[in-house]
Formats: sequence, C-alpha cells, structure tokens
Amino acid sequence: ILQAPRPVGNMELNYMKKEDFGKVPAYLTQVKEEIQRENQMIERYVKEQMGEVEEAPEVYEELPEDERIALVNALKAKWDSVNAQYQKITHLVKLDTTGQLRRKETLEATLTKIENDIQRLDRAGPVLIRN
Repeated sequence: ILQAPRPVGNMELNYMKKEDFGKVPAYLTQVKEEIQRENQMIERYVKEQMGEVEEAPEVYEELPEDERIALVNALKAKWDSVNAQYQKITHLVKLDTTGQLRRKETLEATLTKIENDIQRLDRAGPVLIRN
C-alpha cells in the first residue's frame, strides 16, 4: 500500500494519426439518408393533405394529317348514325315516358359533342395530343 505506483509508460494516443481521422463515420451517413427520406415522406403527405399533387409535365405530340382526316371522317360517320336515330324520334310531339325524354336528351348531347369535336379538328394548324 505504501508503494509508489509503477510508471505505465507513454500511453498517450495520437488520434490524428488514425487512418479514419477526419472521415465521417458510416452510421452517420446512414442516419442522414434516413432523415432525408423521412422528411420527403412528410412533405409528400402534407402536400396530399393540402391537395397539392406533384404532376409530371405534360408531353404533347402532333397528330399526323392523315390521322386527323381519318378521325374527322369517322366523327362525321358517327354524327350521321346518331342523327338518323335522333330523326326517328323527333317526329314525336309528345314524349310520354321518361325513357323517351332521356333518350332524346342524350342523343342531342351526343350530337352537340360530336359537332364540337369536328369543329376542333377542322381548325387550321397542328392538332396536339397528350401522351
């Protein structure tokens, strides 16, 4: 007990000479990536809740002229067939049932929609379609 402690020697370590000195530990990079993923997930959730949905930019392609002409001709043929059905029920002055009334209204709406589509396709200039 009365003895002096033995000298331990020079046990001071020089941490600057270690091979991984100044490098970020691997676990810290993993933690950082995990935090970034969580933040992105939170941002997406908040945007969903706010009604803001990330949309990819829309890509348009020009409709070739021959396809446009074929489409207009097909629409005109469709208009002719729908118009023939409509002409069969227009002679009725009194529409007795709701079915007849609904059929007449749907045919009128279809004719109007087809006419609008034909007018859009007949305009001068290129026709762009969304991919």
